[in-house]
Amino acid sequence: MLQIALLISVLIAIMTIQTQKLRQSVIFMGVFSLMISFVYSLYHAPDVAMAEAIIGSAIATIIYIITLQKYQLFIVYVAIMGIELDDDLMKYGEDSSLLEQIEIFCIKESLESQVIFTTEEVSTIDEHHDYAIIIKPNGNSNYTIYTHEENYKDQKLQQYLSHKLKRKYAIKFDKLLSDTRGS
Repeated sequence: MLQIALLISVLIAIMTIQTQKLRQSVIFMGVFSLMISFVYSLYHAPDVAMAEAIIGSAIATIIYIITLQKYQLFIVYVAIMGIELDDDLMKYGEDSSLLEQIEIFCIKESLESQVIFTTEEVSTIDEHHDYAIIIKPNGNSNYTIYTHEENYKDQKLQQYLSHKLKRKYAIKFDKLLSDTRGS
């Protein structure tokens, strides 16, 4: 019985690490903690088992889930399909870059920005990845910003960028209306 419980614990630990969704990972951590409390009870340590069950699987899991509710990630993909990156995109300092302004926007909106540079096509990103916006450099400080259909910050971002960048870039906003996401 002990070996089966330990094997199940290892499988749950692997599932915790391998899952792509943070919320699922937290749930798996709670289940793992519950399994470990069962292992402690098999080792005839009921006091440790009870503490692990209460603290590890209940209280810690609840705290993590509450924390995740407050955490909002703003994922920005930069699709650089065969295009040489424009230095203006990544310039920091007096001349604000597009990414720097997006980062500042995220801070003001209490969002955590995550920028991912990729060589994937925009349609591939749309179909297979979670994102808030996709930036496609078109060369010569010309960009197309694709927003996800569920992005409720796109209007605010558009206003913010047009105000802050003052026509420094040619930016076109476009909404992707994909119903194939997540497949």
